[in-house]
Amino acid sequence: VWLQCRASQFRALHGVLTVAKNFNLKNVIIETDSCEVLMLTSKGGAVDNHPDRDMIEECRRLLFELGISMMHTLREGNRCADHLAKLGRMQLDEDLVILHRPPHSMHQLPQQE
Repeated sequence: VWLQCRASQFRALHGVLTVAKNFNLKNVIIETDSCEVLMLTSKGGAVDNHPDRDMIEECRRLLFELGISMMHTLREGNRCADHLAKLGRMQLDEDLVILHRPPHSMHQLPQQE
């Protein structure tokens, strides 16, 4: 299960980077609660033996090409992002979902933080 979760985190990052590129977004900062994703995509070290090597290298290339920054955030400190991630896991038939407005279920979350 852990390998599948980790692979989905790299796919999610790649999806965000692809959207940023397609929409020509500038000054983007991506927050992640995954120390592994942050470490592996931020450093130029070899990942030859990593099971997600191709995805990691593509994410590194896009981060550099687009000038996008990444930073760590605690999952507990970002309930909205965690809630969106849980909703995203239910979208099994969709590769990408773009929300034009926050889902109704998110309206109470910032008040709980």
